[in-house]
Amino acid sequence: MWILVPDPVDGKEAWVGKIKTPNKPGSIFEFELVRSVDHADALREEPFDQEHVIALLDHQQISTLIKPIWSNVSPGKMGAGYDFQRTIIKGKFNSLLRGLPIEDGDKREFKGISFDASSFGTWFRRIPFQVKHDYESMRSEIKLSPPEKIEIEIADFGIITINSTSNITKEENSAHIIPVANFRVEFHENKSLNEVVSYCTRLNSLFGFLIGCPMKPPIYKTWTSRTYNSNGILRHHEGTLEIGGTKWINKMHLRPMDCIHVDGWGGADLKTVLEKFLSDSDGFMNRFYAIEHSRFFTRDLNSRFAVLMPAFEEFVKRRFASKEEVEFAQQEKEFFGWVELSKNDALIQFSKKHIQVVKRKSASLPMLIERSIEELNGLGFCFPTSLAKSINNRRGAVFHSVPQMNKHDIYKYYSEVRALNGLLTLHTLGDLGIEVSYLAQHHQALSHFNEYLHKRTPLASQTAQSSPCFSGANNAALMKHEDWYGPL
Repeated sequence: MWILVPDPVDGKEAWVGKIKTPNKPGSIFEFELVRSVDHADALREEPFDQEHVIALLDHQQISTLIKPIWSNVSPGKMGAGYDFQRTIIKGKFNSLLRGLPIEDGDKREFKGISFDASSFGTWFRRIPFQVKHDYESMRSEIKLSPPEKIEIEIADFGIITINSTSNITKEENSAHIIPVANFRVEFHENKSLNEVVSYCTRLNSLFGFLIGCPMKPPIYKTWTSRTYNSNGILRHHEGTLEIGGTKWINKMHLRPMDCIHVDGWGGADLKTVLEKFLSDSDGFMNRFYAIEHSRFFTRDLNSRFAVLMPAFEEFVKRRFASKEEVEFAQQEKEFFGWVELSKNDALIQFSKKHIQVVKRKSASLPMLIERSIEELNGLGFCFPTSLAKSINNRRGAVFHSVPQMNKHDIYKYYSEVRALNGLLTLHTLGDLGIEVSYLAQHHQALSHFNEYLHKRTPLASQTAQSSPCFSGANNAALMKHEDWYGPL
């Protein structure tokens, strides 16, 4: 894609070149631009030293490059045979905002966002058609479902509107009916561009985590409070936002039973999940990253454990330590910190040699892990309580010594990593307002740690009424044939 970037100094020639859009998971935008310069400007990198750069895409659409980082400025050759001097600049940038020039990323002027994300469409699954089969003529009749519109309000966030409908893609001798759910939010208060990018990234990550598969981010639509007159109608200035740098799995859709959670399962709907998520989005994003990176994006056991354990340890200390235990640990830390700050060598040495906490009130890490295991086992899972001690021992071996093991220890280490991922996943789902007991026999979606799920009941005795996954309020959402495939 061609691009032109004006120089902020009048009279200086503009940069001209191409940008490369992300085409694989984790990749970001790249740029390579060139211009003719005077000798004094051969190594000048402006305006790419700014947080946001205004540019023209294909020399006609004004846009914003978000957070560019230049990596190389290369002046051209000089001397006989070279009549002009030029310089080339290369680098990367995080995101691209088309249609809107934004110089200040902290200025609050954005009113809302909308997107059609595969992750959200899968989670908010609505069957777009019903099928009626005529066995006499051996033909099927397809009836499209009417569009559905849902509106909810989240305090301190905005008014959310969901429009669910069908897209039909035509081919030479066939057509595909694809369910589409559009997520649109009108903010209660204007947001900055940096906040908009953050919300877009986090919402896509949330729904990817819920279905158990991080999917490719969509192209987001956003609009500002600034308006223009179009045939007597005031319209908001709009733009489209493309975000790079996120890791995703190359899947467009998942079947419902392959999803960990979809709208309505476990007593949690869109409003419930969003309220819980937005109350601590930073904490949830840290856990999402640890869980998904360990499960999808690395195969090295040490790397998987190293990314999971800190997030899990922080969670159990915050969630399962009592108020008295937290206060004791804080006071103990402050006391010995005061001794160190005294800079009295005699006092410091005396403290190290003769002062010891005999009866510690703060809970140990194995005790906190065991509490987290017991809570899940009470909901129908079967994590061995012995994992509490083995995970803690593994933490010491990986973080505080050179990790060495024999071949017989590999499977144990592998099981500990799987259990750690399962514990953090299930507790995170619970913190999002989901009753995770229905997952205790959801083997298809939780195959990556199914050894800690209850064994399947024999098919002859398995019924919609006896399976926890298909009982109670979940039965209507999970098992009604017409909900998923349309009535036959």
